[in-house]
Order: sequence, then structure tokens, then C-alpha cells
Amino acid sequence: MRGLVNNGLVCATNSVLQCLYATQEYRDTLSHEKYNTNNGTVPGELHRLFRALANQTSDSACDSMPCVIALVTCMYATPQVGVMDDADTVFKCSLVALADAGDPACKELSELWMIKKKEKFTCSQCKTERVMNTVASDITVNPTQEPLTCLQEYMNTYSESYTVTDCYCNVCKRDTELSVVTTFVELPRLLCVKIARVRTSTRDKSVTVYRNTANVRFAARLCCNNLLANAQYELYAVVLHTGDPVTGHYSAIVKSDQTWMYVSDSFVRPMGMHFSFDKIGTTAYMVLYRRTPQ
Repeated sequence: MRGLVNNGLVCATNSVLQCLYATQEYRDTLSHEKYNTNNGTVPGELHRLFRALANQTSDSACDSMPCVIALVTCMYATPQVGVMDDADTVFKCSLVALADAGDPACKELSELWMIKKKEKFTCSQCKTERVMNTVASDITVNPTQEPLTCLQEYMNTYSESYTVTDCYCNVCKRDTELSVVTTFVELPRLLCVKIARVRTSTRDKSVTVYRNTANVRFAARLCCNNLLANAQYELYAVVLHTGDPVTGHYSAIVKSDQTWMYVSDSFVRPMGMHFSFDKIGTTAYMVLYRRTPQ
């Protein structure tokens, strides 16, 4: 397995790129030569980078900068190179860039992560109901809202239903509470579970941003039957974050040829026979799963 050169504050992008390369569906689709002519686009630069990573004749780190520039161009109206981006932002930007590429195969790649939901809004006064169909690209868990020690236990009771106070109903013309019941309609082939690691604290009119180091235990398999029947997933990649919440450092652990590999920019090493996911519970940020056949 080959690493990626860090040309300055691109560890988040490098980590996401390694996770995308570890995604078989991405390698299969973007290996097609038709993307080789798309210079400067996200599909074209992913094609060239994946081809370089697959080159077994060299073990030197690959240059990810063309891919970084293509992604940065999508993220900002005025491209900014040398600015630390969040791995979640890079991940979502890659999905949008593929969806907007004008290529049906790339659009299918972006939809591999799509979570389809139905939200029903009910007025507590007149019981009027409204239904909205929504989509998301990840499930976010927040260790600060409740004691979270085991991801599986969290998913067993996970719900996105809630109550909104101080609302006004246009039907009964009264102030009211709004109950929102969320139903999961379809879970994706690839599932991203994001652990909210950044916390803010307000005291004496000052805001402090700090990193949540809660230890979240997770395993190689995740059952999401609480959300939808027959939804079993298997882990294949993790994005890690250490250090300061604003800067810090991103790295990744990915499954390559049945071997777990640690990748930190150009540094690559196998995790070893005694590797345990418990050792990365405080640094795991984005946990990527693939749905298993029923």
C-alpha cells in the first residue's frame, strides 16, 4: 500500500482519499479510461490518483495535490490551498462533486452513501400533519448528549425523532409544539457514522472550542436493524483525528487485502496481529461500513 505526500495542511484530504481508494466500488468505476481526459475535475483526478496508488512497481508516496486542488475548487468560490479542511467537509464535497460531474456512473457513486428518511411534523394543538422526504450522507452520533461508550448500543436505541418548542402553526393560528417523527426509508450500501468530536463551551461571554475525547468502542460489525430490517454492516475504514480541534492531524485505518493498514500521509504500516479497535476509540472520527449481503 502506498502513502500520499502532504504538501502542507492536506492530511484531512489525504485520509479521505485513502478511504475512498479502499472503497471497491470507487476503484471499479473510476478505473475506466474515459476519466483519464477529465483534467482538473474530481473524477479525472481520482482516476489518476487511484491508478498511481495501484502501481505496485513503486512503494514511494503518491502526489495527491492535483486531487486536493480539484476538491478545493469545488469547496470554495475562491480556491484556497494551504488551509486546513475538516475531513467531513472533504468527504461531503467529494460526493457533491461526483453527483454534479454529469456522469451517471459518478452520480451512482455519490448515492452509495445516501440515507433516505421521511419526517412527519405534527402540531400538538390541531394535530395537523406534514410529511417531508429528506436525505443524508451520514449518521452523526454525539458523545456529549449522553454517555456514549459503545457504538452498537447507541445504534440499538438511535432515533432522530424530537420535539420543537416555540413554533407557530399556520393552520390553527396558535403557538404550539411540533413533534417530529423520523422514519428511515432506505439505508445505503456504504454507511458513514460520524462521531462529533468538537465541542464548544460558552462562559463569561467567551466561546471555547475543545476536542471531545470520549472513548467510543466499536467493532468490525454493526447492526442497524433498529433503523431498518436486515441492515448489517462490516467495517472497512476509519478516519482518525488527534490534537487540537481546529488543526490537529488526520490519519486513517483502512482494510487492504484483508489486512488493516495505518496510513498517515506518506507513512504506511500494517496494524499487526494484535490490533484492537479499542485502541482508537478516543480518536475515531468517521467510521465507514459496507452493507453485508443478506
